[in-house]
Amino acid sequence: MAAPAAFALNRSSYCSDFCLWKLRPLVEFAARLSQHQCGPGDGTCGEASGCPVTGILRILWSLSALPPETGFAVTAISRTPGVTYSDSFDLQCIIKPHYPARVPVSVTWRFQPVGTLEFHDLVTFTRDGGIQWGDRSSSFRTRTAIEKAESSNNVRLSISRASDTEAGKYQCVAELWRRNYNNTWTRLAERTSNLLEIRVLQPDSSPVILVTVGVEEGPLSPVGR
Repeated sequence: MAAPAAFALNRSSYCSDFCLWKLRPLVEFAARLSQHQCGPGDGTCGEASGCPVTGILRILWSLSALPPETGFAVTAISRTPGVTYSDSFDLQCIIKPHYPARVPVSVTWRFQPVGTLEFHDLVTFTRDGGIQWGDRSSSFRTRTAIEKAESSNNVRLSISRASDTEAGKYQCVAELWRRNYNNTWTRLAERTSNLLEIRVLQPDSSPVILVTVGVEEGPLSPVGR
């Protein structure tokens, strides 16, 4: 009979990266516990044995059947919703839960300029780690840095030299993917963030009034002795 660890880890080979990431530490802990309580290789820790740890492993495996999109959510934030003309501002797309980098998640920033009704794709961080710019993002490319966190799938945009062109509403869309055994992709879930409005403020252009104090010229008075 296979030991509980081998049973669970072999079964988990059918599991997505998501459940491996979530459950592998628990499986390894249960495997160490089984070796301590039942003894390794003595035939008493098999899949069909009465070892109580085997039941724990079966529970863990049932938990691995939870959909990967459980708790999947996305939020857009900015520390500078009001930015002065020609200054810089950041946009952050926060993905929860904090999937490891190997879990394929694509993130797209969308933009609705002031005075318009339609959103268009600004830039996408693709599921395989690439960057794809939208068709109407030419004004952003030279002034935008895109960064993906190493420990998560959070994506940040840093936009410099803000102008009226960047004023409007932003939104990020996250998609959770699974890579199949035949190298095809299945989209498991899609989440859309809140709207994030960025206002570009004109610099202070208050007129400066210069006041000149004049000295009135007149005849010189005689100086008394």
